Amino acid sequence: MPTKMMNINAKNVVPSDISGSRNQLLQKSQLTLGNTSGSSSSSNSSSSSSSSSSSSSSSSSSSNSSSSSSSTGSSSSNISSFGFHSPFGYGRGGINMGSYGGFKSPKIGRPRPSDLQSMLNRGEREQQQTLNFLKSMGPKQLPSYGSCSSYVLPVNVMYSCRNEQCQVSCPHMYSFPDGTNVLKLVCIGGSWIIRNSEFMSVPPCQASCSPACQNNGICVEAGYCKCPDNFSGPLCQYKKSICASKPPIPKNSKVTCANNVCNAECMRGFRYPDGSNITNIECQDGQWVHTKSGLAKPPDCAPTCAPACVNEGQCISFNVCQCSKMYRGDHCQYNVDACNITKTDFNGNYKCSYDHELTKCSLTCPDVQGLIVHGNLEEEYKCKYSEGEFYPTPLPKCIYLSGGGIYEHLTEREKMMAVIAKYKDLEQKSEWWSSEETVISPISYALYTTADVNVSLDYSPKPAICATWGGNNVKTFDGFIYKASLSPCSHTLIIDQLDGTFDVTLKACPRGSDYGCSHSLSLYWDSILFTFENQNGTISMYTPTKKFPIPAQVMGMKVMPVAQHLLIDLVRVGLQIDWDHYQYVGVRASPVLWGRVGGLCGSLDGDYRNDLITKAGVVVETVNSFTDSWRVEDPSGTCAMENNVELEYDPKSCDTGKRKQAVSVCERLLANEKLEECMKLFNFEALLRSCIDDYCNCDNREHPESCNCNTLSTLAKECTFKGVKLEHGWRNLEICPISCNFGRVYLPCGPDVEASCESAASPTTGKCNEGCFCPAGTVQYKEACITPELCPCKMRGKEFKPEATVKKNCNTCTCKNGQWSCTDKACGARCGAIGDPHYQTFDGKRYDFMGKCTYYMLKTSNISVETENVACSGAISENLNLSPSSENPSCTKSVTLRFIQKSGIPTAVKLDQGSFVTVNNKQIMKLPKVLGNNEVLIRHVSSTFMTVEFNNGLRVWWDGISRVYIDAPPNYRDQTAGLCGTFNSNTQDDFLTPEGDIETSAGPFADKWRVKDTCDFSAQPSIVPHPCTAHPEKKSSAEKYCAWVTEDIFQDCHWTVEPEQYYEDCLYDVCACKEEPEQCYCPILSAYGAECMRQGIKTGWRLAVKECAIKCPNGQVYDECGDSCSHTCEDLATKN
Repeated sequence: MPTKMMNINAKNVVPSDISGSRNQLLQKSQLTLGNTSGSSSSSNSSSSSSSSSSSSSSSSSSSNSSSSSSSTGSSSSNISSFGFHSPFGYGRGGINMGSYGGFKSPKIGRPRPSDLQSMLNRGEREQQQTLNFLKSMGPKQLPSYGSCSSYVLPVNVMYSCRNEQCQVSCPHMYSFPDGTNVLKLVCIGGSWIIRNSEFMSVPPCQASCSPACQNNGICVEAGYCKCPDNFSGPLCQYKKSICASKPPIPKNSKVTCANNVCNAECMRGFRYPDGSNITNIECQDGQWVHTKSGLAKPPDCAPTCAPACVNEGQCISFNVCQCSKMYRGDHCQYNVDACNITKTDFNGNYKCSYDHELTKCSLTCPDVQGLIVHGNLEEEYKCKYSEGEFYPTPLPKCIYLSGGGIYEHLTEREKMMAVIAKYKDLEQKSEWWSSEETVISPISYALYTTADVNVSLDYSPKPAICATWGGNNVKTFDGFIYKASLSPCSHTLIIDQLDGTFDVTLKACPRGSDYGCSHSLSLYWDSILFTFENQNGTISMYTPTKKFPIPAQVMGMKVMPVAQHLLIDLVRVGLQIDWDHYQYVGVRASPVLWGRVGGLCGSLDGDYRNDLITKAGVVVETVNSFTDSWRVEDPSGTCAMENNVELEYDPKSCDTGKRKQAVSVCERLLANEKLEECMKLFNFEALLRSCIDDYCNCDNREHPESCNCNTLSTLAKECTFKGVKLEHGWRNLEICPISCNFGRVYLPCGPDVEASCESAASPTTGKCNEGCFCPAGTVQYKEACITPELCPCKMRGKEFKPEATVKKNCNTCTCKNGQWSCTDKACGARCGAIGDPHYQTFDGKRYDFMGKCTYYMLKTSNISVETENVACSGAISENLNLSPSSENPSCTKSVTLRFIQKSGIPTAVKLDQGSFVTVNNKQIMKLPKVLGNNEVLIRHVSSTFMTVEFNNGLRVWWDGISRVYIDAPPNYRDQTAGLCGTFNSNTQDDFLTPEGDIETSAGPFADKWRVKDTCDFSAQPSIVPHPCTAHPEKKSSAEKYCAWVTEDIFQDCHWTVEPEQYYEDCLYDVCACKEEPEQCYCPILSAYGAECMRQGIKTGWRLAVKECAIKCPNGQVYDECGDSCSHTCEDLATKN
C-alpha cells in the first residue's frame, strides 16, 4: 500500500483547554475502571522508570509549548512513555494493550456470533465500559519527535510509541473508517507519515458492530445497529414491513412475539396434534411460516381429556367430553340405557333430568278415579350410570281400573291457558307459588326447564345469547333469568377468562332516574379501552385519546347502526353486542367461546345451575353475592350506596288490585297467538312469574306494562336467534306497539344492515331484526331518512353537498348520491426535491436521502435530469463562506438537463444557484431562451422560479436556491426512472435501480443512481440522529415556526394536501439549520403552498408569514396565482 503524507501543520500543538498532565488523565481512567495494582508486580523496573519519566515530560509539554526539547529528550530514551495503552485488553497488529503501569483492565474478548443473545448482553456491558473509558480520556497529542512537531489526535483514539515509531488505535468495538483498528506512523522529513493506510490524517474512531449489521443497517454506536424501516432486530436481521402485523393465531393459544419470531403456547389443558404445548411461527420472505410443518398456519391447540373420551365421544374442552346421545359419564363410558326409566317396571308419569353422572326422576301416578298406588311415591329417584339401578327401591306401581292408562294430550296453547287458570285460581284463594317448587331465590328462574317435559342438559357447544334489559333483568347464556340491582355501578357483563382478549363492562343507569335513561358500555379489546355512550340521543364511540365516527371498523372490530340499535361485532372471537342505546344489551356468543367466559352472562357451558359463579370461581346461592363479585371498582364511590341491597321482587309485596292487573296483562301478552311457536322454547310457568314480577315492580309507574314488553322483546330476539321465524311480528296496536320517529317505519323482520349515505351497500336480509327502519327508496343520514339524491359526500373528514365538485389532479369529482363520481383522464405528475434531504416521487412516495454527489433525478430514453447535491450549508448560502461538510444534510446545488436536439446536437442545460443558466458551458445572459426549432424554452415564470419547458410537455422548475420540481405529462407514464421513481401509480416499485432490482430503503436505491462513481463525500453517510434530537435546544422554536403548516392560514388546503409530512420535514430542516431559521422553514412552507396552488387552492400564506414575504422589483406586485405566460417583451417575441 503506498505511503501517504499526513497534512499536519508544524505549529499544531496541544490546545489550551487541555488541562492536567498525562498522570492526571491516567488517574481519571483508573477512577473509572478501578485500580488493580496487583498486576504491577509483573512489570519490570525499566518500564516503571520510563513511565515515571514520561509523566514529567508529558506534563511539561502540556503546560508549555517551549518545553518540546525536554519532551524530545524523553522520547529518545523510551518513546513508549508518550501515550495510553488500551484499558480493554484488545488490540491488533501484535500490540500489547492489556495493561499500563500500575493498573490492569478487565479482559474482554469478542462475542461469539453463534450465541446472539449472549453477545448482545455482553456487548452492552463492553459498550458501557468503552464509553466510560472514553469519557475519562481528555484530548491528547502525538509527541514531537525529531523534526516532527507534536500533533493533536482525535479525542477517541489511543496511541503507543516504541522503537522510533508510533501506533494509533481505537478502543474495542470502534475502528477507523476503513475498518482497521491500528495505524502505524513514522516521522520522515519533518512530517508524520501513515505507513499502512491511505489516510492523509488520523481520522476519528467510528463505532463498529460485531457481528456486522445486516440488510443495510448502519452501526451508529458500538454494538448498536440502526435498521432500515423494513428491518428490525439487534443486527437488522429480521424483515418486518412485508409480513402481516400479526401472525395466524392457533385456537386456544396465547402468542408472544419478539421481532419476527412468535411463540404460540397452548392454554392449560390443550396440546398440539404432536403432543407439544408450544410451537414457533416465523416471518420468512414476507410470509408467516410454522417452523415445524412449513405451512402458513400452525395447527390449532386441541383440548385434552384424561382418561380419553370413548364411545365416539369428543374432547371439547379440558377434561370435558361431549358424548353422543346414547352415552354418559366423564369420558362417555356409560350407556344411557343403564338408567332408562322406561325400561323399569314403573308404569306412571315421570319427569326426568339428566347429567353426566346420573338420572333424576320425579314419579307420579295420574289423578284418575279408582287408581291405586302400590308402594311409596318418594320425592325423587336417582340412578347412577355406573350402577344402573334407581334408588330408593323398590319403585312404586300405578294400578289402574280396567281400561285405565289413556290420557288426553293438550296443545301448547292449552297448556299455557291451564297454567294461567291455575294462577288465577291461586289469586282468588290468596295463595301464591306452590311450596314444592325449588329455586335459588325468589327472583331467579330456569328459563329453558319446564315442568311438563323430560329435561336433558345439553353440553355440546352451540351459539347462545345473553341479555340484560329494564335496568335489572339478566338472562344468561344457559337460560337462567335473575333480577339484580345493577345501578349505579359498573359490572363485568362478559369477559374472556382464558387470555383476556375482551372484557365488556356495563355501567347501569342510576336507579331512580327518569325511565328510559341509558346504560353505557366499556369494551377492553386488545388492551385498548373503547367507550360507548348515549349523549343526548347521539351515540359516541371513543378511546382515551381518540373519538371515532360510526360506522367504524378498527382493530378487527366492526361498529355499525342496525335498526336504531348499535351492533359491535368482534369478528375475530365470534362475539356480537347489540345495544338499543338505552337499557337493552344483547350479547351473542359463537361456539368458539364455549366454556371460556364469565361475568353476569354466566359460564356458557350448557348448565344453567352453575351460572351464579363468581369471579373467584365459586358457585353461590344468592344473586346479590354473584353480581357483587363482578362489580368493577369505581374510584368515585358512587355505587357504594346500593351495592349490598338485595332486590325484593316478591309477588306478595304487590297489592291485591295491582296483582290482579298483572295476571290480566300477562294473560293477554303470553297467550299471544303470534308467539305460540316461540313459547315452546321456554319454561312458561317461569315466564308467567317473571311477567307478574315485572309488572308489579316496574319503574315506569304510569305504564307498568312497558316492562313486560321489554321482556317479551328480549324473548322474541331469543326466538329469532334460535331460528324461530317471526316474519309477521308479534306486536300489534294493542300489544306493545312501537312508535318510530325521524321518518322510520316499524318492520318486524328488518335487514341486518341498512343502506346509508356513508355506505352504498344494499340492505342484507340474512337475519331478521325487529325495529324501526327507513322506508323503501330512502337511506340513513344521521338520524333521518332521505332519498339517495340528497346524500352529501365526505373527503378527509369534510362534508360536501350534493353536486359539489372537487379537483383531483387533472380530474374533477362530483358528489352524486353520496358517492364521488370522477372523470377518468390520464394525468401528469410532479416529482420534487425540497429542503434538506426530502424527495417525493411521481407516484407520491416520500423519502429522505442525504447523499452528497450528482444523481439522476430523472432518466428517460432521451432526456436526463441530474441534480448536484452538496451539504446544505453550501447549497443554501454559499456566500456565507461555509465550507461543505459530510456531517450536514444535503441540498440541491444545481440541476443539469441533458438531451439531443432534433438536429443531432447534444445539449446540456445547467441551472445553477442564483438562477444562472449555461447551455453547453456557455452562460446565457438573457432570458427567455429558445433552443432548437422551438424544442426547448428556458424562461423566468416569476421572481421565484425559472423553468425549462420541452415541447413534449415535460417541465423542470428551479428556484435558484435548492428547490427543484419536475412536471411530467401523461405520455411519460411507465417511461421514467431515477430518484423520481417509475410513474406508474405504484409506489411499491419506485425504488427501481438501473439493474432492474427494487431496493427496500432509500440509501442503497439513491446511491445506485449516482452519475459519477466517485464523489467528494460518501454517497451513503452514516445515519445520524434526527436534528431535533441532536439539537434539543432548537426543537421548541422549530415547532413554533413549523406550526404554520397546520394552522388556519392553510386550513382550506388541509383536506386536499396532507400537512403532516411537510410539518415533519420542516422540523428536520429547522433543527438542522445553521442560518437564520426563515431560510430553512420558508422553503418548506413555500413547497406546501405551491402544492396547494397546484390543486387549485389559493391560501395567501405569505401575507401572514412576514418572514417569508417576497420583495418584488419596481413596478411589480406579488401574486400567489399569477399568469406564468408572457411576462416580458422577449416572452412575446418567442411566441411569434
